[in-house]
Amino acid sequence: MLYKSIVKVQSLICLNRNSNEPVQLVSRQKYFVGPLNANDRVENGFYDPGHQIANEPLTSLESYKSQAVDLEMREVILIDEDKDERLMKYLSLSKTIVQQATTFEAKISALALFVSKFHV
Repeated sequence: MLYKSIVKVQSLICLNRNSNEPVQLVSRQKYFVGPLNANDRVENGFYDPGHQIANEPLTSLESYKSQAVDLEMREVILIDEDKDERLMKYLSLSKTIVQQATTFEAKISALALFVSKFHV
């Protein structure tokens, strides 16, 4: 179970810039289907407005950006590598950790320790 959790965390913090899959497809999958799989890549531009409410369609990111801030509504989580320095720091650190580990098991253990200490 730990292995699956670590792979999922690794998948969620990894930004795959070489994928041909549009970011919107992963955002739609999260909205309509639920939790992402360990193989799903969260790329720059991914956003998560929460679970689908009834039969409402997924609101576009541009639409969310144009709305006034409403503290009563659920926040929309956005992966924005250009504006999120903390995300880039964690991504860089996680890549360094993985590169320094020599075995697959060591990579999993190192990432688990990293996530447990720095997930704040």
